[in-house]
Amino acid sequence: MKKIFLVLLTQAIFLLSLITPAFADVSADINSYTIAHIPSERETWDCILIADNLKSSEATFTLELFDTDGNSVYTKNYSIQGFGYLEINLYDNEFPLAGSGIIQISKDYDVAFRIAYKNKTYGGIAEFSLNFKASPMLAFTFGNYNNDLTWKGLAVANTTSEASVVTFSGINANGEILGTFQKEIAPHGKLSFVLNSDEAFGKDFQWQDCIRIYASSAVSLAGLQISGIHNDKLLFSQALPVSELPSGSNGDSTSLSGDYIVIAWNDLGMHCYDDDYSTFSILPPYNTLWAQVIKRGTTPEIVTSGITVEYSFENNTTSQGKTNFWNYADKLFGVSLSPDTGLKGKKLSGTMDNAGDHFIAEGIPLTQYNDDGSVNYYQTAIVTVKDTQGKIIAQTRTVAPVSNEMHCSNCHQDNGVEGIATGNYRTNILTLHDREEGTHLMDNQPVLCASCHPSNALGTTGNEDSLSHVMHNTHKDKVPAGTEGCYNCHPGPNTQCLRGVMFQKGMQCTDCHGTMADVASKTRNPWLDEPNCGNCHEYGTDNNQLYRMSKGHGGLYCEACHGSPHAILPSGLEADNQQIMMLQGEKGPLNKCSVCHTDGRTGDNPHEAKYHPEGWEDDHGDYVESNGYTSCAECHGEDYRGGTSGVSCYQCHNGPDGGDDD
Repeated sequence: MKKIFLVLLTQAIFLLSLITPAFADVSADINSYTIAHIPSERETWDCILIADNLKSSEATFTLELFDTDGNSVYTKNYSIQGFGYLEINLYDNEFPLAGSGIIQISKDYDVAFRIAYKNKTYGGIAEFSLNFKASPMLAFTFGNYNNDLTWKGLAVANTTSEASVVTFSGINANGEILGTFQKEIAPHGKLSFVLNSDEAFGKDFQWQDCIRIYASSAVSLAGLQISGIHNDKLLFSQALPVSELPSGSNGDSTSLSGDYIVIAWNDLGMHCYDDDYSTFSILPPYNTLWAQVIKRGTTPEIVTSGITVEYSFENNTTSQGKTNFWNYADKLFGVSLSPDTGLKGKKLSGTMDNAGDHFIAEGIPLTQYNDDGSVNYYQTAIVTVKDTQGKIIAQTRTVAPVSNEMHCSNCHQDNGVEGIATGNYRTNILTLHDREEGTHLMDNQPVLCASCHPSNALGTTGNEDSLSHVMHNTHKDKVPAGTEGCYNCHPGPNTQCLRGVMFQKGMQCTDCHGTMADVASKTRNPWLDEPNCGNCHEYGTDNNQLYRMSKGHGGLYCEACHGSPHAILPSGLEADNQQIMMLQGEKGPLNKCSVCHTDGRTGDNPHEAKYHPEGWEDDHGDYVESNGYTSCAECHGEDYRGGTSGVSCYQCHNGPDGGDDD
């Protein structure tokens, strides 16, 4: 009897299905739910979909099933009468074998969906509501409150259409890591296992001491956990989304993924675009991602060959229907674009371009709207690195901020500035411009502001004064000083364009950029003359180079370790911190040597780090004998006479390949 139960319990673990909000390409007025299940166990189990109509009006929904390759194998519409109740056994012969399913229903309806797994032999039922919350980090909390627990297992599902790698870490009551392993998870795929099985931590794993499992990935996950008590009871509970990953007893991150890591970032920290292009345009939808891939080692290498770097956005697969940009792109920008294609040819998913020492996807036509219609100013970009065989070798997730929150209407509403009232703040602005400048913009809509006023942001060269000069000079005495004034035009009170550590310390936009009059100065080259970190900090950028173009330690761009402008790490927005959390297990700039270096070196500041492990003075000769000394030039200079380290080989030797200097 015990053996039969254990077999059935193992089957139950593999049957555990995760029901999560789907992020498919659906209309904003549709709710969508994903069902992941394994119907091959239908002789032992029933899998019952329960739909409960909570309103008096009839409700309809669509059920679609997919095979393991993502092909649709079954579609059917169902109706439920007012206050009605419907049960559908997905393991009946009517339904083909499937790998996943989707339920789509109008937001106008109020229907509660549940899944019940019923064991045909023992009659036990495990029932779950379709209310799982997806997260890139999950905690499966088992506890050790009952020493009679005989099994611990879990199931975790990928709620997105992107493949990923999931890192699992087992933790005891003292916060110590008992074991770590990784598994690949397919798009909308599912992983399930018993903790001490060969599929997971291994048969020698001390699962009795394991109170918690952490799962982390570059995509959003959802999970269930199962515990077995004696031989006749099972406990089920949901995994909890978490914001931080555990660290080992030595403080090192447990989330490192193999020999390669990838760090990605948005170049500006915020991108704004127009909410309407039919009248005039200041900025198109134009988001840009950068990434660097690093091969970990004693001397880490920035890798740009033999790999491809791909990007996509979580819960956001299309910009069609979210902006009218493509209706007016030809007249505004002189190019005919297919829907969902940006000015540089990029879509909302694709391959990043090799730019020599980094990868870039420029001009992504991203909006602030998810596919379900919800607003998200801090879109999550999934960046995936693949080798020549197409195997995923590294992944990350980073914020791609975007907003159309520009508040011209604060002043230019009807009967606002000079009493102009055309019924729309945009035409109010054109009317005012025509009145004061003698132009005929109202007769030539839509108008690209940068077609007359040069813009370094867009690379246009008009005949008038710079767009930045004109905008800041015209409004310098009309808006309040500080961040409040800036947020009249820049995103914004809701968006929080400025949200990084400097803002957390009380700084405002004007502390770095100066007043409106400073920004309006004609001696300033807009977008190119920006604050330098060295104005306040010991470490600045070389030759007054833009921060976003500057490199530092090991050839990494400053933004790779410190974050994007306006979101300098640690940020007040948790989403900005998620990539660093995945890499080093704690917030702040990337400063743990072990993220990239494998030789045990330490140091909290890569600008001043102790780059070698303890005992290096005695051991470095062995290293040189085995590995050569060319890598030493990075810090000790091409002539090995000190470089940035200030330590010369000639202080003790006759050069790097010479003997001791007596």
